[in-house]
Amino acid sequence: MRLHGSVTHECPRTGSAAHFSLPQNKWHHFWQVVYVGDGNNIVHSWIRLAAKFNFEFVCACPKGFEPDAATIELVNSSGAGRVSVSYDPMEVQLVQSA
Repeated sequence: MRLHGSVTHECPRTGSAAHFSLPQNKWHHFWQVVYVGDGNNIVHSWIRLAAKFNFEFVCACPKGFEPDAATIELVNSSGAGRVSVSYDPMEVQLVQSA
């Protein structure tokens, strides 16, 4: 049995689906996407999408299962999008809706 998270560093299907969905919503730069799980290929796709569409992405994961630090730094230093990692999903600071 092949698990979805066992694929390479990024998941092209996740990126493609979000790539075609996000531009339809002009408010995506105000989004905060929170993912709870380990730093797998799905997370890396969302991290790169955060830079492309300028939104905040938070990965809540257990210690030792973080996304690639170099990928996070690449996005955070680009000035487009923001990525952070939390080790406790109950402590993730959600953006309050207006």
